[in-house]
Amino acid sequence: MIKKIIVLLFISFGLFSCNKTDKEILEKTIDRLNSLETIDYDIITHYLYKDIGMDKIDSAFCYFDFTKTDSLIGANYQIIFPQGLQIYNGKQAFSLDKNEERIIYTNEPNLYDASKSIFMLNSIWSIKKLLPDFVQDTTVTIERLKDTIINGENNYVFNIAIKDRSINIGAVLTESKGKTSNLNLYVSKDTYLPTEFKTVFPENKGFWSSKFTNFSLSTSRPDSIWELDKLPKKYLRLSKKELAESFRNKATLQIGEKATDWNLPLLNSNDSIQLSSLRGNLVVLEFWFPYCSGCVKSIPDINQIMDSYKDKGLKIYGIEFAQSNNKGLSDYVQKQNINYPTLHTGKNVAQNYGINAAPTFYLIDKKGFIRYTSVGLDKVNLIKSIEENL
Repeated sequence: MIKKIIVLLFISFGLFSCNKTDKEILEKTIDRLNSLETIDYDIITHYLYKDIGMDKIDSAFCYFDFTKTDSLIGANYQIIFPQGLQIYNGKQAFSLDKNEERIIYTNEPNLYDASKSIFMLNSIWSIKKLLPDFVQDTTVTIERLKDTIINGENNYVFNIAIKDRSINIGAVLTESKGKTSNLNLYVSKDTYLPTEFKTVFPENKGFWSSKFTNFSLSTSRPDSIWELDKLPKKYLRLSKKELAESFRNKATLQIGEKATDWNLPLLNSNDSIQLSSLRGNLVVLEFWFPYCSGCVKSIPDINQIMDSYKDKGLKIYGIEFAQSNNKGLSDYVQKQNINYPTLHTGKNVAQNYGINAAPTFYLIDKKGFIRYTSVGLDKVNLIKSIEENL
């Protein structure tokens, strides 16, 4: 009898010791990710946003080398997808676009250049960077959900709720007052590697998920994959600066010309805005569309510029030019904390202005003439032009 009790106690202790706490599971996942020197995997991203009718699936092959650390993102990477590839080698960021038959590169990459790929937003790299902060931050709520099986593999599942902040390009948490970001993290019980990372939109409006399969942890790559010169010679090569200049040259309206008049509906209002009615004010126009990564990145800076100069006669309007209606825009604008007025159904205006990329900015002076334009936000020069024309 005593022997049976001892055996039962031993079994009970063994079972109890196998039940890892949530913190232990996540810390083991962090240790697993931090131990990686290299990793490659296949990724499938699924973007579903019901309000604007977007349901898009993309796939790619990703390779990360965490031994080649740098001050920007702590890794080199190569991402290959059907339309081309993207590479960051610690000193350069460049991408190849098969459809456009061109290569875009920068020799002075910033955090945005090094991490703007859609396959970087919910990636093994971003989880490796963010998870330690989630675990240590007492304002982050982590809830264990029901375990699940994916592709025959048992997974732990966690919901991570981040209040008043959201994740932006570069796996950076930025202030987002009144918003809670809900993330679902799936972790393999066998390997403690993430198998899925999902951003869940509120009110069952959709999600952005990345699923990871076919891991390899011991793959090496020749040094030649990091070299810009090794890419096919048949593709046109343009620097980031040259590309922006080519877009500016294609624009219908140039600096010094009078801005073409227009009238567009104001979001969440029965009113509309006519450009000519704004004479006497300095006006910044931003042409954008939902989920444009550069547009999202610009929002905090444009909010700040508006707050700094609105009492000095500056007006800022965002012109959404991709949609034929305003479906889902109110929720999106609120979700992204866009504080400046939004005008919608601006496709014809964008065409008349010769807009070829987003975000594109125009500064229009008090008499209605264009004084500054840029493709992508150049905050320093935009502010300089605002100061010169107030």
